[in-house]
This record gives sequence, C-alpha cells and structure tokens, in this order.
Amino acid sequence: MSSEDPVLERQTWAARFGWITGGSLGLVAGFALTWLVETRALADRGRAGIELAAKLSGVAVPVCFVVGALLGHAYGLRGGALRYRLLGTAAGLGLAVLAWALLVAIR
Repeated sequence: MSSEDPVLERQTWAARFGWITGGSLGLVAGFALTWLVETRALADRGRAGIELAAKLSGVAVPVCFVVGALLGHAYGLRGGALRYRLLGTAAGLGLAVLAWALLVAIR
C-alpha cells in the first residue's frame, strides 16, 4: 500500500458524499421550483395550469437532481478533509430525513 491510498479513498468518498448531498438538494430544489411555478405563475389557469406544472415537473425535477449531483460530486472531489466531514454529515442527515419522509408517507 502506498501513502496515497488513504488520501485517494477520502477523495473518492468525499465525491460520493457530494453526489448524494447535491442530488438530494437538487431534488428538493426541483420540487420547490415546480411548486412555485404551480402556485404563483400558473395559479390563475386552473386545471390547465396544474397539468402544465406536472409536465414541467417531469423535466425540472430530474434536471435539478442531475445538476445538483454533478455539482456536489465536483465539490467533494476537489475538497480536503473539511469537505469530506461536512459532506459525509450532510449525506447522512439527508438519508435520515429521506427515510423519515418515506415512513411518514407510507403511514
């Protein structure tokens, strides 16, 4: 084993944590964007506005997820030990909140 293996492993995991965190934030941003468009811009259109917002959601949410995941990956890949700990904590909290939300939705 070389001395670079721990650094490379930390960098790899930081990129993974960044991907999870960025993807989660992108997902939330996509839903928030869709909600804002539906409630603010398309509220006066009635049923047609809701259908248009649903179509927009089908594009905006995945795009925001991918953009967030790629930005988070890049952020984690270039970071040091501080970003590693920060992104690891954020990814853990994000997964815990996701599990809680799924439990609430299933009930």
